[in-house]
Amino acid sequence: MNKIEIITAINDKIRFKGFSVWRIGVTQNPEECRRFWNSERKLCTSYWSDWQADSVPEAKEIEQSFTRRGMRDGSVGELSPHKPTYVYLF
Repeated sequence: MNKIEIITAINDKIRFKGFSVWRIGVTQNPEECRRFWNSERKLCTSYWSDWQADSVPEAKEIEQSFTRRGMRDGSVGELSPHKPTYVYLF
């Protein structure tokens, strides 16, 4: 999905809740990342969503645009420019 489509999807999902109740991040393995937040950090990921971004820089831009507005940052680790990259939200 392109940047505008992902931002629209995120805005639709968080429509009636404040930014601070959500965590946004960037990953290249959404399944493993979700397990990490759920098993290791003991956070509820029932409202998890992820979207494949066009590139690492675009995914990071999306993440930063929401963290600047009060959403919690969830990114962990290094990202390869050669692998599919996902923006996730929970």
